Amino acid sequence: MPEPELAERLERFKAAARRAGIRLTHQRLEIFREVAATEEHPDAETVFRGIRKRVPTVSLDTVYRTLWLLEDLGLIATLGPRRERALRCEPRLASPLRLRELRARARLREPGVRHARRTG
Repeated sequence: MPEPELAERLERFKAAARRAGIRLTHQRLEIFREVAATEEHPDAETVFRGIRKRVPTVSLDTVYRTLWLLEDLGLIATLGPRRERALRCEPRLASPLRLRELRARARLREPGVRHARRTG
C-alpha cells in the first residue's frame, strides 16, 4: 500500500480515537496499521503474527479486543459472528455493497447455517 494512503488511514484512526476518548497506545496503533496496510481480510491471528514481529509483548487477547474496539469506532468491518474469536476484518474502505457481500459469504461458511438453493 502506498505510504500516503496508509498515513491517511492512520490519521483517521487517531482522530476517531481522540473523539471517543480512547488512549492511543503503541499496540493499538500497530494493530490498526497491520489491518490498514493490507487489501486482504486478515483474521485476528494473522494480525497477531504480523505485529508480533514488531511488538513482541502484544497478546492475542489484546489483538481481539483492539479489533472489536476498531469495529465499534467504525474503522474496520468484521466478518462473521459478532464478538466471536473467528473474526476476519477489513478496513472500512469498501463500499457498503461490498461489505454486505463479504458478510453474506461469511454467513454461508458458518456451521449449521442452511440456505435454500436458488432455482431458475
